[in-house]
Amino acid sequence: GTRDDKCAHAIIQSALPKKKYTLLMVDPDAPSRQKPSRAYWRHWLLVDIKGEALQRGDISAVELSAYTRPTPPQGTGFHRYQFLIFEQPEGQSLSLSPQENSSRGNWDLQAFVERFGLARPVASLHHINTPLSECEHNVYKIL
Repeated sequence: GTRDDKCAHAIIQSALPKKKYTLLMVDPDAPSRQKPSRAYWRHWLLVDIKGEALQRGDISAVELSAYTRPTPPQGTGFHRYQFLIFEQPEGQSLSLSPQENSSRGNWDLQAFVERFGLARPVASLHHINTPLSECEHNVYKIL
């Protein structure tokens, strides 16, 4: 398959070197902001990102959901894409349930966060996209 995420980077200079982090990307506007009946749409989910790697922008990790680029349907207007990074609790192994693995849509983000004891995000980025815009290269630097 193609590697749509090959140009994506997340740099968090304040990441703690010995900690592990989770990165996720969701669309709360699926299929549209007016009728978000499929929200949250899970575009990407990485776990076990090492803090020292995150400081360098290396997001090599366990990929629970492979990256899928934004493709808002024509006529649905603006979509918000949210990137969230959480510090993982010590020794916690994160996974998706069989039900969560069966579909990317209607993902209960809050239930996932609570199930694994993820506190507030340590970083977040909100990106707005329309069906007409395309992105060649994304670098997200969060201080």
